[in-house]
Amino acid sequence: MRYNAPNFDTANIIRLTNGGGNFSPSWTANSDTIYFDSNNTLPSGTNFYTIWKMASSDGSAKQRLIDATLLGDVRSPHVGSNTKIYFTQFVCGINQIFQMNPDGSGKIQYSNNGFDIKTPKYYQGKLFYEGNDLGVVNSFGGSGTKLAAPAITYDISTNGEIVYSKMYYSISEYRKQIGTLWIMNADGTNNHQLTFNNF
Repeated sequence: MRYNAPNFDTANIIRLTNGGGNFSPSWTANSDTIYFDSNNTLPSGTNFYTIWKMASSDGSAKQRLIDATLLGDVRSPHVGSNTKIYFTQFVCGINQIFQMNPDGSGKIQYSNNGFDIKTPKYYQGKLFYEGNDLGVVNSFGGSGTKLAAPAITYDISTNGEIVYSKMYYSISEYRKQIGTLWIMNADGTNNHQLTFNNF
């Protein structure tokens, strides 16, 4: 059940998954399907994490979309604004972003970076990612362009603003910036701080 503010019924909770570790849920635009990653070995197969989908109403019609037996972990699915599914997979020892159709067909590598990236999110023709900084791949097969650093965890609003958590690892900045939230436009402009620590 999706959250709808005052009318959210905490007693009406439906368990959608059983078995394995299940992470990174992503809704389709019409809210009827959830994509997620799981290391569930059923109906048969691997202990690696891979991409699944299921009905959002009751968790029925579960389907594993990628056989990860020879691939290693395949993770972090995101339903893009173009209805394609984006996810990460190891290529030559680092994570790259891949794209596929909602049914699991047509899988192709989207990014071509020389560094490890994760948490893909597609919005209006651009593919954003996290990899100790926040970046964007502007076109298919391209490498990343840094928008903000350091950055961990982020989300994109429906009008294209990005909110992210900043985390400095230097001793002098660490306590002042740990976990503060920042906001910027999708092109990295108007980047400014939203929350502040009182250390």
